[in-house]
Amino acid sequence: MSRAAHPPRGAAVLLLAALLGAGAAHAQPASQPASQPASPPAAQPVAAAAGAVPAGELPVHRWVWLPGAPRALPWSRSASRDAPVFEYAYGPRAQLSLGHDLGVVERRGAVTFRLSVAALAALEDSRGHGPLPLEVGRLRAGLAATWSFDRLAQRRLGPAGVLEVGLGLGVERARALVASETDRPVPAARPGDIPFGGGGNWLAVDAAVRLALRPRWTLSIRVVERICWSAWPLIGGARAASDVVADFTGDGLAHAPSLDVTLAWTPRPWLWPLLSAFAEGLFPQDQSADASYFVRGLLGVGLRGAAGVTIPFVSLDAGSGKGLLVNRHEVRFSAGVRHAF
Repeated sequence: MSRAAHPPRGAAVLLLAALLGAGAAHAQPASQPASQPASPPAAQPVAAAAGAVPAGELPVHRWVWLPGAPRALPWSRSASRDAPVFEYAYGPRAQLSLGHDLGVVERRGAVTFRLSVAALAALEDSRGHGPLPLEVGRLRAGLAATWSFDRLAQRRLGPAGVLEVGLGLGVERARALVASETDRPVPAARPGDIPFGGGGNWLAVDAAVRLALRPRWTLSIRVVERICWSAWPLIGGARAASDVVADFTGDGLAHAPSLDVTLAWTPRPWLWPLLSAFAEGLFPQDQSADASYFVRGLLGVGLRGAAGVTIPFVSLDAGSGKGLLVNRHEVRFSAGVRHAF
């Protein structure tokens, strides 16, 4: 066979080298553009645990049905007893909450819009000391629209940064679960008591921020103001109209401002010890009722799994109780566990 039928040896070597070079280039990931720097290694567990979208990877604008995340800053780490989560605590009496915050729809982008529905059923004992609460209960439901400024938050506050504002509508009702008049779990009303178990119908406005204090440490702050329907006539000085609205809607409060602060350390994406504090002012609609407050501190450890977040905790709260126990003032130390999907 002539030499022309065989490819030159040098050409074969060059072809093999080109193929090997192309394979190596395909296997090696492309570097990030200079305008989108990678997150620092220490910040990656924090961002992953927080569910943050990495900087430079914000998705295009599109509507997503049932997205899963109801808010950019979830309620699961809040010390509030109104957080829509599953929670059981004991001390000195049992309390049980069954709640969930469902993300209905979202539109992601530089500013992400979310619509969510939350519901909570809470049971508690007034006098009994059994393991399951059976004496008083309350129902709470709400609809919330939130806007999170994702691009601004990640640019200014880091990969786990959150800046979010929201508007919501809510309702709360409280009932005694013991029907016998001789075994009432709540004493008869007294002068100065907040009526209707502090429940009612309200419009809520809130603002939340999460920022990194140092690698693996984040601080979250949420401010909420709940304004009951009976408070709106009071702005114009219409006390009689406000009383009519309060009787119709069952508003025990005129408004209730609250502050929620959480400090979390994230050594691993699935593990974060946290310290949370919650404080709420209770300002009744009735002029004869006394204003009150509720404060709670919570120390726990967050554990993220495939089915959500579980937080074993200890807590200390003081001030008014919840629901029909709003006029009982005491200091309570409790231990328990909560779970959020």
